[in-house]
Amino acid sequence: MSLEPVALYADAVERVATLAQGVDAAAGRRAVPATPAWTVHDLLGHIAGATSDVVAGRLDGWPGRAWTNRQVVERRGRTTAELAAELRAAGSQMPAAALVAQGPTPVWDLLAHEADLREALDLPRAPADTWDALLPLVVT
Repeated sequence: MSLEPVALYADAVERVATLAQGVDAAAGRRAVPATPAWTVHDLLGHIAGATSDVVAGRLDGWPGRAWTNRQVVERRGRTTAELAAELRAAGSQMPAAALVAQGPTPVWDLLAHEADLREALDLPRAPADTWDALLPLVVT
């Protein structure tokens, strides 16, 4: 796997979007252990919303609770397939500069939430080489 953040991010977008497409209504109502106030659907709303917000430059309140709550609330009426499509569309436009910035980046957020999603859905962990590629980018 490439250490290059753009490729790492693109791979994660595809994995998460593919998982999201397979989430039915019952699975969408499952609580997410790492974020117990959210359901799987809420988590996917945040993931899609955060991606769209970064691409659109809609960063008022980032990365706070109000920012993430707005994303979840705005997407409550959407299907998980719609959230997957939004993630793919916005993810394909993510500026490379956002992926290599100091501090929390969209790639770090997406990979952390991919782990949350997999845990909530009782799925295996993401590929180990994903984390092997990410850690040198965030730990100095």
